Amino acid sequence: MKTLYSLFINFASLVLGYAFVTNLKYSFEFSYLIFMAMLIILFFISLVLSFLRFSKRTKSRTLFYNSYSDRRTKNQKFDKYYSFMNK
Repeated sequence: MKTLYSLFINFASLVLGYAFVTNLKYSFEFSYLIFMAMLIILFFISLVLSFLRFSKRTKSRTLFYNSYSDRRTKNQKFDKYYSFMNK
């Protein structure tokens, strides 16, 4: 699933970049400027998503620790900071 997600993001950024380059012209029409701005924004969103996909997520793993299970390994540091969740 992660590989499919990465392929989709990279494919989307390639399509958006290609659409931007092929539609590039010298014009000051308002609808054209809005269209090109939306293409640029979508392209940068896909770049940020691909960057976040390959970045390390060490802190989020401790946040999604399964604290509700009875069979879990006790983690004193987690229980101290997130004790309000156990009430």
